[in-house]
Amino acid sequence: MMRRQPAGRRVASTTALVAVGAAVATAGWVGGGRWAAAALFAVFVVAAIAAFVWSGRSDHDLAALFGGVGDERQRALDSRATAVAGLAMGGFCVVMALVAIARGAENPWVLVVLVGAVAYASALMVLRARG
Repeated sequence: MMRRQPAGRRVASTTALVAVGAAVATAGWVGGGRWAAAALFAVFVVAAIAAFVWSGRSDHDLAALFGGVGDERQRALDSRATAVAGLAMGGFCVVMALVAIARGAENPWVLVVLVGAVAYASALMVLRARG
């Protein structure tokens, strides 16, 4: 049975997606790529609209992400997908930090790796304390 979900969190999530698109487009505009910036913003808006419409159906996993609803299986999928994405980004940053060290170049990657390590350790302590 398909039913519509309340729009509150869906609107907030969609608005956040459009805001990220606006930030990316603004950076591109400032960088001189005016047409590319406009095209990127249009892609973000279309994606946000599609996500809003699609997430309104209770029988889709996207509803759990954008709609703030979802069963235990959907929340577990979201948690695992977030963990995989975090591991991929963390691994990439570690590799890039090592490459920058080997090249003797400026190394902003070390700061990114440090932020990730502190966030992980902090989350581990908080979650352990909560039980």
